[in-house]
Amino acid sequence: MITTLLLLALQARPGGPGEFRGELRDKQGPLMRVNMWAPSKPVAPAPRTLSLLIVYHGMNGNEGNYYGGTLDCLRRLKVEEQVVMIAGKSKGAGWTVDDDGPLTLRMIDWAKETWPIDPRRIYIWGSSNGAGFIGKFGWANQDKIAAAVGYCGGYNFQANPKPENPADTRTEWYFVHGGADNPQNSGNACKALGALGYRYVFRQLDGYGHTDIWDGGGHPDKVLVDACRDDYLQWLLAIRHKSIEPPQKDVDYLAKFDASESALGNKAAYLQLQRIGGPQAGAVILKALQSKSAGIRANGAEACLTTSFGAPVAVELARLVEDENDRVQQTALRALGVYANWHYPEAIDALCRVAAAPVSDGKKISGLARMLAVEGLAKAMKLAAFGNFEDKKAWWALVGALDDDDVKVRSTAFAALQAVQKDGFGYQPGAVPDARKAAVAKWTAWVQGKCGPPEK
Repeated sequence: MITTLLLLALQARPGGPGEFRGELRDKQGPLMRVNMWAPSKPVAPAPRTLSLLIVYHGMNGNEGNYYGGTLDCLRRLKVEEQVVMIAGKSKGAGWTVDDDGPLTLRMIDWAKETWPIDPRRIYIWGSSNGAGFIGKFGWANQDKIAAAVGYCGGYNFQANPKPENPADTRTEWYFVHGGADNPQNSGNACKALGALGYRYVFRQLDGYGHTDIWDGGGHPDKVLVDACRDDYLQWLLAIRHKSIEPPQKDVDYLAKFDASESALGNKAAYLQLQRIGGPQAGAVILKALQSKSAGIRANGAEACLTTSFGAPVAVELARLVEDENDRVQQTALRALGVYANWHYPEAIDALCRVAAAPVSDGKKISGLARMLAVEGLAKAMKLAAFGNFEDKKAWWALVGALDDDDVKVRSTAFAALQAVQKDGFGYQPGAVPDARKAAVAKWTAWVQGKCGPPEK
C-alpha cells in the first residue's frame, strides 16, 4: 500500500515520472502549462543520459495538440525511457520570442535541475507558428540547442558574418512540409542554410497540406506521416551538441583511447562512444575506422549505424567502401546509407560511386557491395521520393542501376523508384536488356525532368 501511494504521489508531482498535465513552476514562479512525459523507471543521476525534447503547437493551439503523437512515436521506437518530452502552451495565442523565449530558457534550466538531462541532447520541435518560433529561438540559442525540427513553418535564416564551418560546429535542422502548403517556405530555408554551410534534412510530402501532414487525416493510412515522425526522431537522437564539451568523466574516458589502440578492441566500449556521440566521440571512432585491425574497423563502422559523429567520420566510411575485409566494407556501406539519409553529401557521393562501379573492378567493388550501395541510396531517398529531388546524384544513380548487369541491383533500385511512379513505366527488373530498353529510356527522361542533366 505504501509503495502504491508513493507511486501515485510521484506521478502527481509536476514534472513526472510518467505523464504529467498541468502547470510547471520553477523558483521564479509559473513557467508554462504543459503535457509532459518523463521516464517512468528510475534513472541514475549520473552520467546524464536523458534527452530533452520541447514541443511547440501552432497558432491558437494548446499543449495537447502534438503531445500524444509524439509520445506514440517515442513508444513505437522504444525510446520513451530515454527522453523527457514537454509539450507546452504559449503565453498568448501563438509563440513569440519576446514572451516565450525567456520562459523556454527557464524551462530548459528547470528540466536539467529536475532530471539528468544531457545538455548536449536538447532538441526543439514546432509546427506552423511553433515552427516559426523554433526557427527564431533555435537560431538565437545555438549555444544550447543541438537540433531543431520544423513542420510547415516559415523561416528567415541569415548570418553576418558567415559562421566558420557550421556543419561541424552549429545546430542542425530538419524540415517537413506538405506539397500543397507552400513547401517553398521550408525549401528556401534549406537553400539559405546550405549556402551558409549548415547541415539540414528536408522532407517534402506532396499531396499533404498543413494539418494532415501530422495526423494523416483524409489519407488511406498514417504510414507515411508515422514514417516521417520516426525518421526525424531517430535523426534527433543521433545528434549531440557540437560545441558543448562532455562532462569531465567522459572527457577522461575519451582520452584513454589516445594512449593505446587496445581499448578499441573492447566492443562494449562502442556503447559508451555512441552514448557520448558528437565530434568528441567521433575523433575516437575515426581512429577505429583507421585501425590496422579489421575487427576494430568494423566495430567503428557499426557504431555509426545509430549515431551521427560528423563529416570526418563520413569521409572515412567512404574510404572503407574499398576495404579488403568484407565485413568492414559491408558495414561501412550500411552506415553510409544511414548518413546519406541524414543528408551527408559525403555519404551520398560514396554510395553513388560504388553503385556505378563496373563489375570488372573485381575484389574492390563486388556485386554485393554495389547492391548495398543501391540499397543505401534507396533507403536515403525513401522519404525524399514524396516530393524532394534535390539530391540529383542519388536519383541519377538509382535510374542508372536499372540497367545494371546484376538483377538484384536492378530490383533494389526499381523498388525505390516505384514510389515516384507506380506503373514503373512498364519496367521489369528480370527482363533482358532489349526488353528493358524502352522503360529505361522513360526513366531517364523522368530523372532528366526532375533533376536536370547528370553531374559530370
